[in-house]
Amino acid sequence: MGISDNLFPSPEFEQVWTHYFSQMYGAAQETAREVLNTMGAYCEGGIDSFLDCDPMLRFRYFPEVPEHRCAELQPLRMAPHYDLSIVTLIHQTPCPNGFVSLQCNIGGTFVDVPPIPSSVVVVCGAVSTLVCGGKVKAPNHQVLAPASKQRVGSSRTSSVFFLRPKSDFTVSIPLAKTCGFNTSLTGDTATFKDWIGGNYINLHTKNGGAVK
Repeated sequence: MGISDNLFPSPEFEQVWTHYFSQMYGAAQETAREVLNTMGAYCEGGIDSFLDCDPMLRFRYFPEVPEHRCAELQPLRMAPHYDLSIVTLIHQTPCPNGFVSLQCNIGGTFVDVPPIPSSVVVVCGAVSTLVCGGKVKAPNHQVLAPASKQRVGSSRTSSVFFLRPKSDFTVSIPLAKTCGFNTSLTGDTATFKDWIGGNYINLHTKNGGAVK
């Protein structure tokens, strides 16, 4: 879901999700403003203009995995990755059986990020790293598959709000590479649209299976 060109099954559905989108957009903007101001970010045109964004909301449902996709055979439901965003807000529901699926790389070790009632997880994205000159890190995070003994009761939902800059935002390719971001783009600069296009590749698990 974005700011425009959305399709809804009913007016009631549209009203609920449009309100939720607006709340998440406002929260993401305020969070990003604090991060950028604190870290002395340089944003051409000013931070307020920069945060007039092209955000995206994804609502993900992770059902119980089939037996052949349990951790013993396929450890990850989503491979380690960083977000192409300014900040990302993740509102996750707990698995009924207590399994924790989301992990974040902190100091070289992936640690559990359990859901906490009435709270969201804030992840700084790669765009914050660039506009802050590398002072803000965009951590890798991943989604685990449950072990066979935890398969039943491991379903959950995850509402993920990506605060993304407008498509014509200029990305410094040398800086992106210096900060450790993988990109096949060449030259000195590219648009955010091109950067996203160059990074939308299939995530794979260690055994080669595509992660949905």
